[in-house]
Amino acid sequence: MTSSHLPKIKVKNLKQIRKYLQKNLGMVDVVSFDIFDTLLIRRLDPPEIIHESVAKQLKKYYQSLYRHNVSWEELLNIRYSVEAELRQQATNQGFDHECRFKEIIQKWVNRLAIGENNDQIAAFLHHLELSMEKAALHPNLGAEDLLCWLKGKNKKVIVVSDMYLSSDDLYDILKVKGMKQYIDKIFVSSDKLICKYSGRLYKDVCETLNCRLDRMIHIGDNEISDFKIPLSMNIRSLHLKIPGEEKRKLYSKTCYEFGKTRPYWRGKHLLEVARSFRHTDPDPSWYRRYGYANLAPIFCAYITGIVERVRELDIDHLFFLARDGYLLQKIFIQFQKKLLNSDISTINSTYAYLTRKTTAAASIAEGMSYSQAVVGLYNPKQKGLYSILKTYSLPVNEFIGIAAKHGFKEIDAPIYDWNDERLLSFLADNNVQNRIINHATAHRNILQQYLSQIGYFDYNKIALIDIGWNGSIQYYISKAFKNVPNIVLPETWGLYFGYVNGIPYGFSNKDHIEGVMFDARDQHANNKLCDHFEEVFEESTRSTDATVTGYKYTNDHAHVLPVFKRSVKPDRKAEINSNPSIIEMQEGILEFTGQFIDALNITAYTAGDIKPFIETITERIIVYPKRKEVEMLTRLSHSEDFGGDNIMNLNDIKYSRQHLLKLPFIKGDLDKSDWKYGSYVSMWMRFFLPLIRLFDLKRS
Repeated sequence: MTSSHLPKIKVKNLKQIRKYLQKNLGMVDVVSFDIFDTLLIRRLDPPEIIHESVAKQLKKYYQSLYRHNVSWEELLNIRYSVEAELRQQATNQGFDHECRFKEIIQKWVNRLAIGENNDQIAAFLHHLELSMEKAALHPNLGAEDLLCWLKGKNKKVIVVSDMYLSSDDLYDILKVKGMKQYIDKIFVSSDKLICKYSGRLYKDVCETLNCRLDRMIHIGDNEISDFKIPLSMNIRSLHLKIPGEEKRKLYSKTCYEFGKTRPYWRGKHLLEVARSFRHTDPDPSWYRRYGYANLAPIFCAYITGIVERVRELDIDHLFFLARDGYLLQKIFIQFQKKLLNSDISTINSTYAYLTRKTTAAASIAEGMSYSQAVVGLYNPKQKGLYSILKTYSLPVNEFIGIAAKHGFKEIDAPIYDWNDERLLSFLADNNVQNRIINHATAHRNILQQYLSQIGYFDYNKIALIDIGWNGSIQYYISKAFKNVPNIVLPETWGLYFGYVNGIPYGFSNKDHIEGVMFDARDQHANNKLCDHFEEVFEESTRSTDATVTGYKYTNDHAHVLPVFKRSVKPDRKAEINSNPSIIEMQEGILEFTGQFIDALNITAYTAGDIKPFIETITERIIVYPKRKEVEMLTRLSHSEDFGGDNIMNLNDIKYSRQHLLKLPFIKGDLDKSDWKYGSYVSMWMRFFLPLIRLFDLKRS
């Protein structure tokens, strides 16, 4: 059969390819595959972004040696200049317009005149780019099954590719992707500097394998080099054109191009790359889908910021605070394992059973000041002196009698005047202060042993990782131990998800506070977003363990163990009911995390690059929630131990259509809602959210 009579066959997926081969396998001895966008799908467009990422890593190394600025664009242009020279050299020598990756890297490094370690640096860059290629490539759906089936039919299976990577590099990639064992041989243009587009590589295949052209079939995605050229040479060919791939690539490339001048689009591009790595069907669980699509990008961006700050600050150790630090540590550990060229893999971290309740109790070992007392009144559900005592784990019953002498007839009545004479008189009473000191000293002693046990005092510079809001735990620890003999507190960086600065703590000069994602001290409006729905971040990152209410010694007093809130408490029961949904949500977040890191590896975006887009995601889920989201999220509950045993039940924000008739009367209640925007959505007022948001922005 001549080439003009060969059928021109286009296929949409590997299933159709297998179906065709089942009917025609007797006509061929060799089955040839293109590798990129055929056996392996590259989830990055344009592919040259990998070159940029390598140049950015080289820039860091170059600057560390020469101590002067050089842009990654300059370095990349040098690389492309070297590549163009090598391709032209091959053409002049009678070969195709091709070059070898190893020669590109070596000549690139030599031209930069970095120093005596050129070979070592070139090997590092080679490994780095190859690692990025592996991260960018995912097996096409059904590829391994197809290759395995062909091997079972005793057909010779080969790979034919136009690529500057060597055959050894491609074998390495296929091995990682689980396909190497099915491939008999790889033919790549860089090995002999002859390409598919000229037809010379196909001829070399047939000569090397001693195979007739008409007994070979080639499968690939490029219309010219994988389809028209082999057809013209009497080689059967199948043109693979996956529906939607061109559209996906175009959109991804458009995001990338826009991102060159508009930071917002860099985050959009990163997430497009990350989400393209998911090739399984979405999980049927609503909470898992919500965690994957909405919360995961936000938390991954936060940990990206943590990684950068840990490097910049030269942090010795990370302490992830209970309970919100539970998921955050899991995300961080994934970053340690998967982030390329990262020096954070050696940084150790500890999940620390430290809570406001346990640390506040120790912070008043030298007496309770007025500023410390009123902290218990910041809680919107505060119960006056009762909340103050509970905030610091003081036994309420012991203070009832003495409180009555100072005018407190009902110890749990709210205090709205923070300069209440009864409170001032109570705090000025030496008998009160002595009792406080007696209880708090015992709390400080056992906390000191727990902190020593986890190595808290062993480091010069540490970071506390938590959802945050006010940095209370950091303040309480500093307050408790600043005057304790033989205790040297480390320089402490609170690298919190958000810092609302709602309680004016007087931090020491060794304490530093940052809201990595949202910091209310920055006047940008987006930095106050979290104020409108803090609970969704706390709820989705928390451990399913109960909150820690204190500590206890082991029988031999050698160790300290955390004491958890009992399951019989109403707020803990509510939490337990929510735990299955929390677990599903976290599974979705952790699934996306791996894909996010892959995308980060191959794009080399920074936290600052992606933050503008992440802010829009945050605004969307907080300010413009869908009705289904309000319905599902308001089913969740968790314990709140800020001076009480309250249930943070998001059902409190729900209203109905009937409330529309009473809107002027419930406006005050809505403003106090834990999720005001969710409340409006529950009242079928979603279309008014832009106006409500605009009003809030003007007011703030």
